[in-house]
Amino acid sequence: MSQAPKSGPVLFDLDHEPAASPGNAAPVPEVAQGQPTAMQQMAHFAARSGAGSRLGRWFWGTAGALVSFLVSLAAYNYVAGLLTSHPVLGAIATLLFGAFLLVLLALAVQEISAFARLRRLDTIQKAAATALAEHDLTAARRVLGQLDQLYAQRPETGWGRARLAEQQADVFDADGLLGLAETALLAPLDQSAQRQIEAAARRVAMVTAIVPLALA
Repeated sequence: MSQAPKSGPVLFDLDHEPAASPGNAAPVPEVAQGQPTAMQQMAHFAARSGAGSRLGRWFWGTAGALVSFLVSLAAYNYVAGLLTSHPVLGAIATLLFGAFLLVLLALAVQEISAFARLRRLDTIQKAAATALAEHDLTAARRVLGQLDQLYAQRPETGWGRARLAEQQADVFDADGLLGLAETALLAPLDQSAQRQIEAAARRVAMVTAIVPLALA
């Protein structure tokens, strides 16, 4: 005849249980084979879109031109009708529209100038790489002259450019001359760019934390 279990409180020995910590937490489940994450899916969707193909470029170009034409035509008709019915309001709208076009033109010029500056930087970088590869002191000096002209309008580079002007005559090899330019002129700019990148990364991290992934 079986004996009935005893009733009463049950004690558990917790002396050997490890304390909860991130080190002994359960591992994160691995993503199943062939099942990409949401970010990978978004990147794959962007990569396989037609924006990079010739047909996709034609599509977005014609779509942008059509939308710009329609918006411009609607604005013209609106301003013309306003000038006919209410001359004072039409004049104000004309001035505002003209100011908007001027600002848009200034932004376009700024972007074109930025792309031209990037092309100039790329040319200087290639010239510096060639000077280093060929150990050409004359080419390295030309690179320093180009850098001096490029950053002449930036006050924060004044000390570095002055140091380069003082010490470049004492350097007689391309490696040392370009190394001097790297430490005296480009290193402070690199640090400034790194600070801006870190600030942008913090902003992106904050937005990622508070905004849903699909909306982001």
